[in-house]
Amino acid sequence: MNDFIKIYYTKYFPFELIYSWIIKYGEFNQREFSIIKLNNSIQRGLKFNSIEDFKHYIIEKDVVRIDIGPYNDGKNNPFEKELIFDVDMSDYDINHRICCSNDKICEKCWNYILVGIHILKFILEKNFAFKKIMFVNSGRRGFHCWVFDKEVIKLTNETRKCIIEFLKNYQNLSYKFQSIHLLKNHETGIYEFLQTLEPYYLKILEILPLEFLIKVIKEIMNPLLFKKIEQNLNELKENLKKEITSDDSSSSSNFFLSKKLWFNYISLIKNQLNNELVQFYILAIQFYICFPLLDTNVTQTVNHLLKLPFSLHNKNFGVSLPIDLTKYDKFEHHHSPLHEEIVKNIDLLSFNNSKIYFQNFITSL
Repeated sequence: MNDFIKIYYTKYFPFELIYSWIIKYGEFNQREFSIIKLNNSIQRGLKFNSIEDFKHYIIEKDVVRIDIGPYNDGKNNPFEKELIFDVDMSDYDINHRICCSNDKICEKCWNYILVGIHILKFILEKNFAFKKIMFVNSGRRGFHCWVFDKEVIKLTNETRKCIIEFLKNYQNLSYKFQSIHLLKNHETGIYEFLQTLEPYYLKILEILPLEFLIKVIKEIMNPLLFKKIEQNLNELKENLKKEITSDDSSSSSNFFLSKKLWFNYISLIKNQLNNELVQFYILAIQFYICFPLLDTNVTQTVNHLLKLPFSLHNKNFGVSLPIDLTKYDKFEHHHSPLHEEIVKNIDLLSFNNSKIYFQNFITSL
């Protein structure tokens, strides 16, 4: 294992591209790093005078994972960094998926990642006018988003906190009317955008817990309108549960229940509401369920570290690859190769494609 790691960082890791990125916004020796070694020991607060020193340290010290932090001033105070976001599939275990849990991820729940990228990219571009946005597969069970716009690098902790709180409001059903209000803002193209979520949403429904779907429907709908369909919806829920096979030990027996309820729910509200309001609720519910579950702590302070693109993951040795945003919907859950696969040229193509994409992205900054 140690040999493959050393070969990966010696032959494949793009040290020069990382250096080109860092010196665009500050001095290389101002940037903070943290590493995890093969023996799981951690070293924080590392700085390097040159890219050569950095490369030598990574290769010679049995480093597996590299995290990158902020630029620090002469007094070791963090003061500048890109704006970053983190989505981890383990946060979807309670309400959002019945197919997998913990560090497991499959083709079905991977749709949360794809639609999460789709939504976050749209909001960062439309609401904040950010242009230099890069998404990176975390190498294991989620994705990271990096915003490189020059004005973003200097954002204070207070501003970063405001941004993540604005985004997190969409994950809070008590703020449901803020997310629904988006539907009325045709100037941003939000209505047309929300219609593009349906293909992801229909796949997500296959693994969405039934009780959570009903909870979201109830919270988002007008209480008086929900009261009109509540009895029918509860009867439908009970009938669907009866369809579950006697083999209740397998979560697969619950697959597709939410999808069946969803189409019946649409039929119910079509009998009660006009077409415009029906479409309104359909899009609002889809938007809430598909919205990515963001980690607040990662975004809100400048001193938080995040895994460096192309670093290995210390648990499964997966490579953290930048995702080409022109092809992200074709990026599958198994497309984050392991270091051994790259070294053995088993999955060198996806690695090289990501490297080219990253090079072009850094050049454009």
